[in-house]
Amino acid sequence: MQTRTKPATLLLTAVIIASGILAALATTACRGGGANPGEDDLVISFVDPTQSSRTCLNDVYPSEGPSFDEVSDADYRPGANGVDYTILEEGDGPSPGPDWQYEVNYTGWLEDGCVFGTTYNTERAARFFLPFVIPGWRQSLEDMNIGERRRIRIPPDLGYGQAGSPPRIPANATLIFDIKLVDGITGEDARATATAVNEAALATITAVSEEVEATFTAIAEEATSEAEASEP
Repeated sequence: MQTRTKPATLLLTAVIIASGILAALATTACRGGGANPGEDDLVISFVDPTQSSRTCLNDVYPSEGPSFDEVSDADYRPGANGVDYTILEEGDGPSPGPDWQYEVNYTGWLEDGCVFGTTYNTERAARFFLPFVIPGWRQSLEDMNIGERRRIRIPPDLGYGQAGSPPRIPANATLIFDIKLVDGITGEDARATATAVNEAALATITAVSEEVEATFTAIAEEATSEAEASEP
């Protein structure tokens, strides 16, 4: 005996599939064109600032990442903006403007060597606009060329200050970062890229919605035909 799938079951299956597709596309659209800090892939991630292996990233920090001991106190020179620094690799690219979107690989330490954040355990650099990062980062990046890598030491007043960022950053914490300016694009180009990605995602969502609607119509017509055929 041949079994027939009930229309209600087909309808439920179509709804589940469509919901999953639309949710995935919506997520893609939101991430288009490089996200600002505050979004998943742009926020600098932190863990509790202690040397405990349960809270620092030291035990899982990749060996190919920059080493804390690579730079000593004597290597730093004072910056005019209040951020001590030392250049580890010269950059041969342009210096991005203040409205550019920056792409940076970094590792962040507390003064005791606790790794509280890094991009080296992921497959992508951080992307952001300067207004959304701490002053010490802004002042340093504005002075860098693309391709440059430097170690910076940010005093509390150019970091998170007396408030800190509990429980991730303690009050009055001096922060040490190894930052490499991987790339940068103008704000206009970044916005154009985001618009193009969002428009493409919207077009795909529309196409999927039309396909789902056609499926619903076919199911309803089949259900109606079966109902009419079963009438005495």
